[in-house]
Amino acid sequence: MHVILFLTALCVSSVGLYCGAAQAQEYRITSDFEGGNFGNVTKLSANHFAGEAETKLSEPKPMWYYFRIDGPAGNEVTVDVVNLGNIYGPRAGMKPVVSYDRKTWKRVEQTDWKSPVLSLRIPMKGRTAWVAFCFPYTYTDLRTYLQRLKDQSPSNVNVEILCRSRQGRDVFLVTITAGLEETGQKKGIWMTGRQHSGEVTGTFVLEGLIDFLVSDDPVARRMRKDFIFKVIPMVDVDGVANGCYGKDQVPKDFNRDWTKNPSIPTIQTLRTTISNWARDHSYQMFLDVHSPGACGENHIYTLPRNRCSHQYYDRQHQFMKLMEEYSPASNKIYARNYLEVRGVPGMAWVAEYTDHGVRAFIVEVTYQPTKLTGALPMSSLQEFPSPPVTILSLREYGEALCRAIGHFLGDAPHGESQETRDRPSSRHAKPTLLQPQGEMP
Repeated sequence: MHVILFLTALCVSSVGLYCGAAQAQEYRITSDFEGGNFGNVTKLSANHFAGEAETKLSEPKPMWYYFRIDGPAGNEVTVDVVNLGNIYGPRAGMKPVVSYDRKTWKRVEQTDWKSPVLSLRIPMKGRTAWVAFCFPYTYTDLRTYLQRLKDQSPSNVNVEILCRSRQGRDVFLVTITAGLEETGQKKGIWMTGRQHSGEVTGTFVLEGLIDFLVSDDPVARRMRKDFIFKVIPMVDVDGVANGCYGKDQVPKDFNRDWTKNPSIPTIQTLRTTISNWARDHSYQMFLDVHSPGACGENHIYTLPRNRCSHQYYDRQHQFMKLMEEYSPASNKIYARNYLEVRGVPGMAWVAEYTDHGVRAFIVEVTYQPTKLTGALPMSSLQEFPSPPVTILSLREYGEALCRAIGHFLGDAPHGESQETRDRPSSRHAKPTLLQPQGEMP
């Protein structure tokens, strides 16, 4: 009797161990972490899942996704992102990224696009893999970076809280200038990134710009002496933390709220802060960094001839030439890659040009260059193939942007009069122009 009971208990115990082992071998997909986004996950088979990039802020088009796979190493897991038809379209060259430690990110090598589904085959090189639309840069990453920046350059860098977001997060303003002396003789540049929270390239670019600006490079030292940089690297901090893309979000897109009476408190504070600062300083330039849809190529939005003076129009294209000159081979922009548009009322660059007459640009930094770019049909990539974008190349682009600004403003006058900048150009020569066919940033 005792022997039978022992054998029965042994069998039950063995079955329990077997079931536990089987359960431990199952794969699991989650996104309940900072910046995560992946919903309606369905298990199609042991190693095959489907899910959606969620529109958390009622954005009309999903874009950002960021999820985690947990399970045994050594296998391959297929994940179908099923709702990307309106985003990828014919531009299926975009490769998401994968990491096994959230430090080193690489492009997903095996993908299959059959609209509206993008299938990703993820090799499980460890027990956990993180997969994202592009290289994540979270709110916590920014806080960590800014603390390190303050510790490394206390005499030339000030990090302050511009305001708090609707959800109570700090929105940071970074000031870089020699000795933190903001005199009226220095030329001022204001820069913003992540108005659309999922457009991660902007923060990497601004980080690269700041890192160069605080370095010991002779050009950087001169720029700190001559210029004041005011940088907001992450405007929509709530959207970043919550894993939102943010483009055309309801009830208001951040980059459509730069009006006389903004409805978003962060934009209200930002507009007031810039205007108050401009009264006592030589405000020269405004740049807003974005990303051009799922993929495309680096380009810059400029004003058309009938919207600005002769001098202003010509100077825009001088800046484009400088950007081509300084941009690295790893992340190139060409002087012909500009879009002349009047802009949409409520967009940051239009507002800053209209209110202050400064050189204002939208700088579009691609997630990944491709030949099929719906926005820029006259693709320079057909002539100059570009390598895949990396975190390093984004930071290098930031340094190039900084050098181009220094060269551009180094010999520039302190600005145009209201009368001069508002007088339309009467020139008739047709520019080399890439006509926009897509949506506004």
